[in-house]
Amino acid sequence: MTDSLTSIAEAERALRAAAVKTSPRCLGMASFTDDATKPSEVAHICSRCPIKVECLAYARAARPAAGVWAGATWGGRESSHVAQRLDDAARIIAQDPEGVSITEVARRLDLHEGAARTVVQTLVRTGRATVVKRHRAPWTYRAVAA
Repeated sequence: MTDSLTSIAEAERALRAAAVKTSPRCLGMASFTDDATKPSEVAHICSRCPIKVECLAYARAARPAAGVWAGATWGGRESSHVAQRLDDAARIIAQDPEGVSITEVARRLDLHEGAARTVVQTLVRTGRATVVKRHRAPWTYRAVAA
């Protein structure tokens, strides 16, 4: 239980620090904390959010009962879908000790490369993967299981 509380606190600190630096559009918007809001209603904001990775890491750790976090609600089906996608990406990365490119993760999970990048960055920031080699473009870096 203590480890869980520690990871929630760490994720919350990272989210707050990122929010202070970037002032995301969702800050102070009631639609993000309202239980009746559907993720599709705010998807246009979440998709371009500069702190989506931190938001997702926090939501995954804390499992907030209300609101939209990183484009999903965490009390229902959307949260399990996001958690499953993270687990699937972690398994793909763990299968190859040399590392797996984001392009490969996107192909194997049938995702757009930007979505795969967010998934892999979340794995890195939550300690489930590490960056091994970064090529010129950030979307081609490779990660291996931590």
